[in-house]
Amino acid sequence: MKNGITLLIIVCSFSIQLFSQKKEFRLGMSAAVNYSNAYINGFGDLNPGLGYLISTDISFSINKNFFIQTGLGYEINRFSLRYTDRINNEYEHQYRLSNINLPLMVRFTTNGKIRFFANVGAQIQNAYKPKFTITDNSNGEVTESYSILYKTGLGAILGLGISSPIGKNYFSKIETRAYQQINSLYGDKRSIAGRAYSVAIVLSFSRRIIKGEE
Repeated sequence: MKNGITLLIIVCSFSIQLFSQKKEFRLGMSAAVNYSNAYINGFGDLNPGLGYLISTDISFSINKNFFIQTGLGYEINRFSLRYTDRINNEYEHQYRLSNINLPLMVRFTTNGKIRFFANVGAQIQNAYKPKFTITDNSNGEVTESYSILYKTGLGAILGLGISSPIGKNYFSKIETRAYQQINSLYGDKRSIAGRAYSVAIVLSFSRRIIKGEE
């Protein structure tokens, strides 16, 4: 966790320093639906589920075709697991994992009014309050529990999409984004390491801001 916090501080400091040197940048919001799967050591693959992502977007150009993008996001991932015990009682585990995400990406954009682009980079995730619901399908009994410890991890991002202007200073983007999350689904002494894999459809709107312009 200490290493993750150190990385978080470095990324924040680097982003603030870069943006402070730019006269022009874009500020926006993104919303996404994700489809996630996970692998947990000792259990194997879980069943995938749908979640969502809401985030801020800040970007600035390095040159005509390359941009740096970052932002702060809140994401929910959902997974499930079914198993049968030795006396044939069937159980279902539902996992809901909350993440605070901080990505740092490089975006390559083609020329033209409507532009194709590719994002590549990494993000830090700070997972908190995972919720686990265990249902005994033989009698309908439901048990819920929450993790008590924060967990920070690092993951890779790859995205492809299309962007277009909306008026003079407004822009829209639609993107298919794939990313990996490396963290723990349990935060207490029974901690089990795992990796989550997600594909998301991201819709973004942003505004061009020029410093000193009224």
